[in-house]
Formats: sequence, structure tokens, C-alpha cells
Amino acid sequence: MSTAASPHLIAKDGGLVRLRPANMKDSDILFDWQCHPDTRRHFRNPEPPTTQEHAEWMQARTAEQMIWMLTLDGDCVGMVRLDEKPDGAAEVSILVDPARHGLGLGKAALALLRHAHPEKTLHAEVLADNAASRALFLAAGYENDGDIYICTPRCGIVVFRADAGPGIGGGHVMRCLALAGELSRDGWTVAFACSSDTPATVPVLVDAAYPMITVGLANGSETMAAAWPDGVDWLVVDHYGLDAKFETACRGWARKILVIDDLADRPHDGDVLLDQTPGRTPEDYGLGENKNCRPLLGTNYAILRPEFATMRPKALQRRGDVKVRRLIIFCGTVDRANLTAKALQALDGIDLDAVDVVLGSMAPHLEQVNALAATAPCPVTVHTDLQDMAGLLADADIAVGAAGTSSWERCCLGLPTVVVIIADNQQRIADGLQEAGAATVLGWHEDVTPAKINESIATVCNDATLRQNMSTAAAALCDGLGANRVVNEMI
Repeated sequence: MSTAASPHLIAKDGGLVRLRPANMKDSDILFDWQCHPDTRRHFRNPEPPTTQEHAEWMQARTAEQMIWMLTLDGDCVGMVRLDEKPDGAAEVSILVDPARHGLGLGKAALALLRHAHPEKTLHAEVLADNAASRALFLAAGYENDGDIYICTPRCGIVVFRADAGPGIGGGHVMRCLALAGELSRDGWTVAFACSSDTPATVPVLVDAAYPMITVGLANGSETMAAAWPDGVDWLVVDHYGLDAKFETACRGWARKILVIDDLADRPHDGDVLLDQTPGRTPEDYGLGENKNCRPLLGTNYAILRPEFATMRPKALQRRGDVKVRRLIIFCGTVDRANLTAKALQALDGIDLDAVDVVLGSMAPHLEQVNALAATAPCPVTVHTDLQDMAGLLADADIAVGAAGTSSWERCCLGLPTVVVIIADNQQRIADGLQEAGAATVLGWHEDVTPAKINESIATVCNDATLRQNMSTAAAALCDGLGANRVVNEMI
């Protein structure tokens, strides 16, 4: 496990967590941790070792090269060890500096270890009174069998190349996270290669605890090859700044490549190409005679997190309510166009019980949005870095939003929506929504005023038949099962 460009996780305090091979210079700090009373009480042998016993143990373990130091911003904060078993499995031992408990370091260590050894069956024996370790291994995906916790081999490694940031928002990473979750549940090891701005823009990526590396547009293929020198099974590319040149450079290192796009404005070199835009054809990507790339086109392949499909029956059932009481405004994680502010300025004369606004904590206009929410004519709640988007959309009666990837979340839940276009790639999505009758499309954000938004919200609120028709049309576009279909195609 090389430390050069090695995959890392991000701790709760924002520091970078990595594993590096242990050496004899680490002996003293490990001895101190092993002798600490809070550590020792969870060992099979509660008696601490002598200095001689520890030195001999350390010499043997470093020679086996199956012991690693857990580091936080380069400082040693813990240890992970594997002990090979005759059947080919390996027993996991983990130790975290008692002074560093509560930072999520144990979970990070197990994720990095699983990522480094996807082919091994891992198990750990945990004493009955060690509730914290039991919870840790369960959270890391281990299955409980009495005092033994087992993690079976993974199917393979999938690396996602996607960025988020103030200039591009978080949509690429959010849909990659939805697909990553589906793959992880199916037994794949998942990792991300992204820009330095990405974790702060999409904090849920940090919460997901997938190993990641930081890459730029200029050095992405080389950096990824250094981080995963044995190659990966799938590379998933979701990035408007990358094309066939980058994808071809990853050939050989990545055994298969899935490209996610919705612009159709540049060549690609993928084994599978996914575009969830309505009406897209293989010819849009020049794939008419290309038998080497399998196109997955249309909203049947819209990638959503599983909670949207779970919420769908309940949400569709309540769409028949006559009175509109709750509005949700979500115009992107970053919303550089500040459409959220226009929507909040459009609430005068609209009879609502509640308005929910969703923004990322890094959104440049968040301060203004909070100020407008505080003086709005109805109760407004601003949600930053929201985890449960499905629940909030399911409880809403209508929405104001951008014509981006979140359109398919609203469609899955049959939510009538007033849509505004805030980026070039959203034009075709907006056209598809309008043609299907699934939304009221107001056009480009520069031409949309608060008065125009107010008029459209009032029209939708006052026409129950219109809302029902929009809900039915929206629900017909997306059933929320696209991620599962994509995974099946990859397999």
C-alpha cells in the first residue's frame, strides 16, 4: 500500500486520513497505545507486554508487511493489522490513539483496509463488552456471527472521476454517489478521484466514507494509476471537462470505462455510455455503427438514490390533495445564478403553510437567501447540506427548481414543478419535461423575474387538475430504479 498518491478519507475535523506501512520507528508510540488502560481492557490478554516482548512482536509484524499506521494529516493516530489464517482469510486488529476517539478514525481505517484488500475475507473477534467496536464493525459492513464479525471479498474496484465546486455545482458527484451506493451494496469496492474543492462542496461525499484521491484535469490519469497501481475493474467518468483523450489514456489501467454525459458535444472512448436525457439517441454521440460502446439512454437510466423509489408510492398517493400547503425550492447545491433568491421574492400573495429551501453550505448567495427567508411572508426553512432530499420532496406539494439532474428526483416522486434553465446542459432536459407535460418551464434564468415565478406558482397552486396531470406525466418519466439498471448493465 503505497503512500504516494494513496487513497485517503476525510476525518470529522477535516484532516486527511491515510494508511502507510509501519516500521520499527513506530514501535514506541504503538507500545504507549498498547499499554494504555482504555486500550488494554479490550484485549484478550489484559496484561501489557514488556518492552522486549513488544519489540519482538513489532519486528515480526513489520517483517510480514501486514501492519499499517493510521495517519491524520501525517501524524500517527492508530494502527491496523492483518493476521493471515490457514484458509486464506485474515483477522483484523485495529487500535486508535485513545486521545483521538470520536473523530471517525476507526471507520476510516476499516474502509481503507477493505479498499486495499478487496479480495480477502476479513474477520474480527470482538469481546462481548466492547460495544463501541461492535458498532464500528457493523457500520463498516461486517456481518455479525456471535463474537466474530466477517466481511466477505468484494466484487472488484470501481473508481469515480467526478468533480464539484463553486463553478460547476454538485450534480455530477451526487449522481455518482447514487450509483456508488448501488455498487457498494452489490459488493463492489468504491473510490473517488476528484478536485480539491469537491469534498467541501458536497459534504455527503465525506460522510459516505469512500476512499478518495485529489486529482486535477491535467494529471488525472497518471495520479489515478499511481494510486491504484494494479488497475481497477471500472472507471466511471462524469465530467464535462474530460473526453476521449482522457478516457483512452486510462485504457489498460481501467479494464472497463463507463462515461456519464448529457451534452453530446465531444467524443468519448467508453465501453458503456449513459445519458439520462429524454429523447437522446446513439447518433447524438456518433455511436450508430460503434459496436464497442453500449449506449444506455433515456430516463429509465436516471441515477437516483434508493430512498426515492422507496418514497415513490407514498408520494404519488398524496398528490391528489386539493390544497397546496408546502413548497420546496431547490435550484442546485451552489446556485450561482441565485435563482433561489428570485423564488423567495416571488412568494407575496401565495397562501402556504411552509417553504423549504435547499442549498449547499458553500453556496455563494447563502447569506442573502437566509436574509430573504427571515422576512418572507410565510414560514421558510433553509436546509444546508441536506441529507434527506427524498423525504422533503415527498412532503412537498409543488416545487421551484432548475432543470438539472434533480429533475428526475422530482419526477420520481410526481412533484409538480416550476422549472428554470440555469445552464446550457439543462435546455434539453427542460424541453423533455415541457413536451411530456411534467413541468411548467419558464425559460432561461436571466429572463425570469420574481413576478413571473409568482404568476406560475399561483397558476399551479390554483389548478388541481393541472397539478394532477403534471404529477402523472412526471412520474411516467422516471421510476427511481435507474441506478439498479445501470449496475445490471455493468455486471
